[in-house]
Amino acid sequence: MKIQHYIAKRLVLVAFVLFGISVVTFFIARVVPSEPAARWIGLHATAEQIAAARIELGLDKPLYIQYCVYMKNLFQGDWGISIVTHQPVLKDIKEYLPASLELIIVGMIIAVVIGIFFGVLSATRKDKSIDHICRFISIGGVSLPTFWLGIMLQLIFFREMGILPLSGRIDPTLMFTSPLTKVTGFYILDSIITGNWAAFKSSLVHIILPALTLSVYPMGLVTRMTRSSLIEVLNEDYIRVAKAYGISDRLIRYKYALKNAISPTITVLALCFAYTLTSTFLIEAVFNWPGLGGYTSRAILAMDYPAIMGVTLLVATFYVLINLLVDLIHAFIDPRIVLG
Repeated sequence: MKIQHYIAKRLVLVAFVLFGISVVTFFIARVVPSEPAARWIGLHATAEQIAAARIELGLDKPLYIQYCVYMKNLFQGDWGISIVTHQPVLKDIKEYLPASLELIIVGMIIAVVIGIFFGVLSATRKDKSIDHICRFISIGGVSLPTFWLGIMLQLIFFREMGILPLSGRIDPTLMFTSPLTKVTGFYILDSIITGNWAAFKSSLVHIILPALTLSVYPMGLVTRMTRSSLIEVLNEDYIRVAKAYGISDRLIRYKYALKNAISPTITVLALCFAYTLTSTFLIEAVFNWPGLGGYTSRAILAMDYPAIMGVTLLVATFYVLINLLVDLIHAFIDPRIVLG
């Protein structure tokens, strides 16, 4: 019964966090000086048209009434209409979100593979030259500005070497020669499903540089966390016993030690996944990636408050749910958390 109470308590806290975020975001978006009604009408809008648009958008009502109406519609699946695109915000998000998620997933895969490898290498060769190199790379990974790194990679791999494309998600000429049929919105997956190998190759090549740029920060965190956890585990008594029995170092390292040291790394990865949903915005701008970042930037510049609200609540929901998932995983692994 304790675990049910713990879950219920966490869900209540999640609800309060999302409510607070919705209130703050809603009122900040409304009090910033702007005229969304004029943007809704377009250029050369007359005063009468702007007044009519304010009534249509509900901007003539007090802020608290606007908020109540918005939340009521939100629970009914209506996220509002974008002032810029004149499309439902939820429809816009569904169009742009797959590109961002595809970039994040590929970037996180790179971060996990390289980060765990560097972390194990660094921990098993503690205080040696390879350890210092791995630590230097990991510290640099969490310190370098992502937009600067992205530009440097473009200069190296596009301008100097000419082996990777500069920007975009896929070669535009494929729209005429081998058009990609959208199934899930994930270009790599869709090209595999439809057997469009030209699109698969193009989308895979285009995602390398932005995914590599995105992976550097979480890779640094994974390397440092894996190293510190693994060093601690390698000093445990059962590891010494395993070595005394003559079990190979490779088996001890990856089957016994890493298995028990990976839990903190999983926590960091889960939080990094939520964090990269917003940190990818700069990367999308550098690589002209048609994801949620560009959509959000245009919404902020145009003070498109329904779009701003929709993206903010989406990102906040991702973040708090992933935090909740991590807390529940730890609660099942260590019941003392629930009892505490």
